[in-house]
Amino acid sequence: MKKIYLSALALGLGTLAFGQVKQPALNSAVSKAKPVNATTQAPGEKALGVVIWSDDFSSAAGWTIDNNGITGAAYGWNIDAVNSGWYNDPIASPSGANGYAELNNGATPNSSEEINVVYTMTSAAPINITASGGSEFVNLEFYQNGARFNDDQYVEISTDGTNFVRVYDNSGKEVLSASGGSAYPNPDFIQVNLTPYLSATPGDIWIRFGWTSAFPTNQTLPAWITYGWQIDDIALRTLSDNDIELSGLYYGSEGLYYHQIPVAQIAPIDFSIEAFNKGSQTQTGVTLTATETGGSGFSSTSTAATIASLDTATLVAGPFTPAGIGSYSFDFAYAADATDDVPANNDISAAGYDFEVGQNIYARDNGTPSGSYNFGGTDPFEFGNLYDIFTTADLTAINVRLATTSPVGMEIVGKVYDLSTGDFVFFGETDPYVVAAGDPGTELVLPFSAPLTLTAAAPYTTYLVVVGSFEPGLAISTAGSSAPQTTFAYDINADIWYYSTTTPHVRMNFDPTVSLTETAANELNVSTYPNPTATSTTVEYTLQNASDVSYKLVDAAGQTVMSVTENNVQAGSNQINVDAAALANGIYHFTISTNDATVTRKIVVSK
Repeated sequence: MKKIYLSALALGLGTLAFGQVKQPALNSAVSKAKPVNATTQAPGEKALGVVIWSDDFSSAAGWTIDNNGITGAAYGWNIDAVNSGWYNDPIASPSGANGYAELNNGATPNSSEEINVVYTMTSAAPINITASGGSEFVNLEFYQNGARFNDDQYVEISTDGTNFVRVYDNSGKEVLSASGGSAYPNPDFIQVNLTPYLSATPGDIWIRFGWTSAFPTNQTLPAWITYGWQIDDIALRTLSDNDIELSGLYYGSEGLYYHQIPVAQIAPIDFSIEAFNKGSQTQTGVTLTATETGGSGFSSTSTAATIASLDTATLVAGPFTPAGIGSYSFDFAYAADATDDVPANNDISAAGYDFEVGQNIYARDNGTPSGSYNFGGTDPFEFGNLYDIFTTADLTAINVRLATTSPVGMEIVGKVYDLSTGDFVFFGETDPYVVAAGDPGTELVLPFSAPLTLTAAAPYTTYLVVVGSFEPGLAISTAGSSAPQTTFAYDINADIWYYSTTTPHVRMNFDPTVSLTETAANELNVSTYPNPTATSTTVEYTLQNASDVSYKLVDAAGQTVMSVTENNVQAGSNQINVDAAALANGIYHFTISTNDATVTRKIVVSK
């Protein structure tokens, strides 16, 4: 796949009651396929190591707080047993009743955020790791509670009390907004391996928790909104002996994964996962096994890896090539020679991959709507997915599911871009379609006037398939997640492409019967003039054969303002006069239907 590096746009772009800015995530390189996060480790499992230092926040004396000179429990850090935030419940940590650290930045419903602030909470005294009985093999652990919006929530350490380095942040957490997402588990147990930041015989360290906006140059209040962040039961603990942590389970064909695959586009599917040795002992016999449970009998185990302490290995299983049309389901399993001390962070038994091979539909979304995307609700945009074409085929339509909030009466269109040069090169588009009552919340088929031939240069050609509108308000359903740089949104006004990690319900449709009606519609040959108009417009159409004809005019609100049926109209050129004198200024859609075709044209009334 071509490597296209663009800014990220997290799809928490609903509208909260107090407003919201467009939320970019951190940029990342092209990813191979769908990532599946491993389960977060839970405390209390076998051989977690020895705690060499801890603080339960029963006293504030151990911490130095810098709240930018702002006072009040609703701003910055404070340490007590009282919940001072507008959103969070108190943290459900083991010692939460004794007190905890809490970060706030005003009561957001009152739009009282401070801007241009950085709040920090730093351990007041140095912690000497070696003197405490530890070594460079040590974890920082703590419980947290909260959620992410436009936050930069981070943890730093210092070995001299002056220069701090970031060792953890919550940027990997999903954004909680009106369009979806969720708060952190309460509590959320975090472990950070500090070994890469420490010398072989570490001395003093200082620990700092910090907060600011993820968009510090943005001076609008929404950029400084936080749900709040709570911290408790922080500790330094020596590493476990045997601890493999799995992350980034990937599956896909040449970097993309699909939930529906046309039989003509079958390609080998690979599986891989990253295995990080968090423990102090070298681990041997580390493997990933991918098993198809739908009846194919396929099972593949990666070559056994030996992983030294703090090293990472990529475990690769497969490839698997589907035999043909049918449903396929994969389970994944991890194994190693040693009994793992912390099995929760390598348990992938709940991770799976289900897909179908059919005749005509190519789908990246999982088919279960979980949210929607509207680019803030004010800007026109296009939104869609990359698809790899392995065998030359004729694309007849683009399928899209509109969210229920999409307005009736707006005009949408599907487009295809060719990425073979590394850029987004326009390749073709469907006929425009006017959203009718009952369309939002359903899957629509947007046909091409004539099939669009997609070629497959060896080994494949990548295309971007989108649906968009030049009118604001479009909302497209989302279902599932995308690896970075595989799903894209285009800001039409700004002429900027972004990538997204949320998958829109935008599909390729190769059904050869879809375009038959549009072929007839092409023969209908409808034109309007003058357009725009202040008084009247002539609609001229040509019939190949005598036919019954009906037509209607729909305003931008979806209301029908004219509807006529004519029986047995003769073949040849015919005209309809649309009287616009009594119509308000705006965009109208004229739809004409015959026995064989339906065509819609936009009419603009401007007086």
